[in-house]
Amino acid sequence: MLRVAILGRGPAAAAHAAAYARLAGVDVTTTVDAAVAEIGTADIVDICVPVSDRADAIRRLVGQGRAILVVPPLAASLQDADRWLKSVKRRHGRLFVTHTLRFHPVFARAKEMVSGGTMGAVRRIDLQRCWQPAAPEAANDTDGILLSQDLDFCHWLLDGGATLPEVSGLTPARAACDTAACRLTYPSAAVVDLSVRQDSGTGLGVLRQLTIECELGAVACRVTSKSWLGDTPDQVEQCEVTRAGRARRVTVPDALPLLTELGYRVGALARGEPWLCPTLVEARAALALSEAIGGRREKGSGVSAQVSEGQ
Repeated sequence: MLRVAILGRGPAAAAHAAAYARLAGVDVTTTVDAAVAEIGTADIVDICVPVSDRADAIRRLVGQGRAILVVPPLAASLQDADRWLKSVKRRHGRLFVTHTLRFHPVFARAKEMVSGGTMGAVRRIDLQRCWQPAAPEAANDTDGILLSQDLDFCHWLLDGGATLPEVSGLTPARAACDTAACRLTYPSAAVVDLSVRQDSGTGLGVLRQLTIECELGAVACRVTSKSWLGDTPDQVEQCEVTRAGRARRVTVPDALPLLTELGYRVGALARGEPWLCPTLVEARAALALSEAIGGRREKGSGVSAQVSEGQ
C-alpha cells in the first residue's frame, strides 16, 4: 500500500484526493494546509498549495527523500526553482509537475500521429486557449498553470528537450478580456503561435483549440472542459486529421486524464521505475518560456540558451 499525503486544501487538492480514491493500493494518509511536519510517513507528497507557498516545503521534502508531485507551474520563478533543483539532482530525488496535457487522450493521440513519421516534419503549431476564471483573485495563478501546460505540450510535441526557442511577437493582455499572444521559433524551424484570452461570458471553463501543420497534412484538436483541475464528466475531446485534401475524424480513447496521470505516477513508484515525463529539464524549460512570455526577463536577455544549471 502506497501512502500519499496531500499538501493543500483547495480545489486542486480535492480533485487529487478524488482521483487517488479510485486507485487500488493507494491510501491518502493526510491532507494538511502547508505544514510539512504533519505529513507523517507518506511515500508520496502531492503539493497543491499556491506556487508562492511551496518553495520551502519542497526543499524540506527533498531533504527527506520523498517522492514529490507539484501542481504547475514548477515554481514562482526560475531563480526560485533553481534554489532547490540542484538539491533534487544531488539527492537523485523524484519531483515532477502534474496536470500536463500529455495524459489527455486527444493530445496524446496528436503526439502519436506526429511522431509516427507519416505526417512529415512539423511546420507550425497554433494553440489557442480561452478560459473563464472561477474567481477574479484566482485569475493570475490559473493563467500561469494553463500557460505552463501549453508550453510543456508544445515543447514535448517538438522534442524540444533542454533547447529553448526564440520568443517574438509578444502581445500582452492589458485588460482581463484582451488576447495575449506570442510566437516561438524552434531550431527545427517549427513555429508555435500561442494565444490566450480570459472570457467571463462564454460559460466555458477551458477551451483549447490546437492545429498542427505538417509537411504532409494537418492535425486539429479541440478540448472543452468546465475546469482545468481534474476529470469532469462534461469534458469533450475531438481530433481530426487531414491528408491529401481529405479530412477524417480520429477516434479518441475515453479516458480520465488526471486519474491516468496519477495512476501512472503511483504505479511507476510502486514498481521502482523512473518517472519519465515531464523531465525536470522540460519543466524548467516551460518555466523559462513562461517568464519570457510574461515579460519578467530583462529586454535582451534572450531565452534561446540551453537549460543546464540545476539540472
